[in-house]
Amino acid sequence: MAKGKKVTIQENPFAKTDRPPQARTPVDAGAPSEPQPAQIEPGDKVRAVSVSLRESEYVAFDEIAANLSPAATRMAVMNEALRIFLRAHKAGKAKIKSNVEGGRVIVRESK
Repeated sequence: MAKGKKVTIQENPFAKTDRPPQARTPVDAGAPSEPQPAQIEPGDKVRAVSVSLRESEYVAFDEIAANLSPAATRMAVMNEALRIFLRAHKAGKAKIKSNVEGGRVIVRESK
């Protein structure tokens, strides 16, 4: 920086910024809307937890992510899959049966 010059910031660099509304293109206007994620309660924070899967299951999630988008990750696909399961379970569309001896859980689709 050159000596003798003083630089000042006119705006607060930590101020909240607003995104400009995105205009919908004619192609978007007729397209069916994507399912919206469930509303998140204010105190409902995201918490990372470990998931134990077989290697082949990790590979399957990797393949799904690769087919979706170069930006999609295995973790994002796993998160959405778990959320879909939770919605199905709450709606009574997925029954859970547990094997007490092995600690395993079996999920069956309700008919």
